[in-house]
Amino acid sequence: MRFQLAFIDIVKKWKIFWIGYIVFCFFYLGIGVAFANRASILSPSFLDTQIPFIEWTICVYLSQFLLVFLAAWKISDQRVLSLTFYSMAAASLVSFLAFIVFPTRLPREMTFESNFGQILFSFLYLMDSDSNCCPSLHVSLSSLACYGLYNSVSRFRSIFVIWPILIWISTLTTKQHYLIDVLGGILVGAISLLTVSCLLPINNRHKN
Repeated sequence: MRFQLAFIDIVKKWKIFWIGYIVFCFFYLGIGVAFANRASILSPSFLDTQIPFIEWTICVYLSQFLLVFLAAWKISDQRVLSLTFYSMAAASLVSFLAFIVFPTRLPREMTFESNFGQILFSFLYLMDSDSNCCPSLHVSLSSLACYGLYNSVSRFRSIFVIWPILIWISTLTTKQHYLIDVLGGILVGAISLLTVSCLLPINNRHKN
C-alpha cells in the first residue's frame, strides 16, 4: 500500500492555517537572518535590466497576502483545500532547503517618487529581508492559492488566472526578484502540486 496523505478537516482549517502561517514566518525570517552573511548577490539577466522599476506595482505585490487568506477562507472542498495547503507546505519546505543550501540576495537601490510608495516599500522591507530570493515563494504560493480558488469559486474564475500572473510581473517591477527566481517559483509550485496530488486519495471529497 502506497503512502497517502490524510485529508484536512474543513472544520479545523483556520487553526491549521494560522499555525502553518506562524511556522512559515518563523522559518522564513529565521533563515533569512541566519544565512544573510553567506548569501550570494544575484546578477540580473539582460531581460531583468530591461524591466523598469514601477513603484505602484507594490500594491499588486502585497496583494499576495490577501490571496493566501482568500484561499483559506473560500475553499470549502476538502480535497481542494488539502491539495492547496499541502502543496503550499511542500513548496515552502523545498524553498527553505534551497535558501539554506544556496542563499541568495538581491540589492535594493530604488528611488521612490511618492511618499505612499516609500511607506509601502518601507513596510515590506521591515517584514521581508533582501535574501531568500530563489526560488520565489511569492510566486509559488500565489500560484497555488489561485489554483485552489479557481477550483472552488464558481463566479469570476478568470480572476484567479490573471491575478497570479500579475503578481509574477510585480515581483519583477518592484525589483524584489529576477526572472530566475520567478521561473524557480513556478517550477517549485508545479512540482509540489503534482507530488501532493499523487499522495492524496481520489475519493472522499465533500463540502461543508
